[in-house]
Parts: sequence; C-alpha cells; structure tokens
Amino acid sequence: MLDQELSNSLRAVFMKSEIKQKGFTLVEVMIVVAIIGILSAIAVPSISTWLPNIRLKAAARDVFSDMMRAKMEAIKTNTTTSLTFTSGTGTPCVGGAYKFTNSTGTIIDISMAKDVCLSTSSDFPVGFSSRGTASGATGSIMLTHPQSSKTYKITQTIAGGIKIQ
Repeated sequence: MLDQELSNSLRAVFMKSEIKQKGFTLVEVMIVVAIIGILSAIAVPSISTWLPNIRLKAAARDVFSDMMRAKMEAIKTNTTTSLTFTSGTGTPCVGGAYKFTNSTGTIIDISMAKDVCLSTSSDFPVGFSSRGTASGATGSIMLTHPQSSKTYKITQTIAGGIKIQ
C-alpha cells in the first residue's frame, strides 16, 4: 500500500513537472523557408516581365489625364489651353516630353517616365478652346516601351474628345 501511494505521488510529481512545448521545430521552419524560396524563384521572373507593361500603361493614363485636365482648364478659365508634345530620341526610342500651357503661361512641364517613349508624327500642339473643342491641330501620339510589345495611341478629335487605343 505504501509502495502504491509512493508510486502515485511520484507519478503526480513527474506529470506536473512535464512541460508541454509549443511552437515549431527547426526542421519544420527550414522546410517552410525552402518552399517560400522555391515559389519566389518561380514568381520573380514573371513579375519582372509585367513591369514594362505596367509602366507603359501608367504613362499613357498620365498623358490622357493631363489632356483631360487641359480641356477642363480651358472650359473653366474660358481661354485656350494647349499641350505641346516633343518626341523621344535614340534607338530604341526613349524619352519625350509635353508641356501644358494656357494664357497665364506654363502650368505643367513633364518628361516621360523611365524607358517610356513618346512619339508623334510631328511635334504638334494639342489645344482646347473655351468650349472644350479642339483648337488648331488635332492628331495622335504613340507611347511605347522597348521591353514591351504593347503600344498605346492617344488621339484628340476635332470635337475635343480624347481616347486611348
């Protein structure tokens, strides 16, 4: 009986002294790190091919929104506003710029983003009258990126419409 009580009390002491461990083992952590490394090695080249297209699309949207801003400014101030485009240079073509002006002078002077090329058939001003219609020359510009097969064409119509193709 004494042996059994001693055995039970020893067993209770050992059970209380056992510490339950929580967390991950080193092997589990190393396996997870290896899986993350393999997945990122697969994903990085794919993402780097998207970047030129994303930069090109962002540049096209910026030019489009600045053209819309010039149109709104013409209507708001009841004056003529214009955007003057300058083509990029080099092979492959890189650069280009445009300037947004109205009767008070230059409002915005923008150079194209890295590796984006702005090209026109000739340097022409895109203008808007106080009614929002085209004033003077109408035409289109092309935006390209040397690492992308896409091309964005931004056109101004005689009615003052602007569209991206």
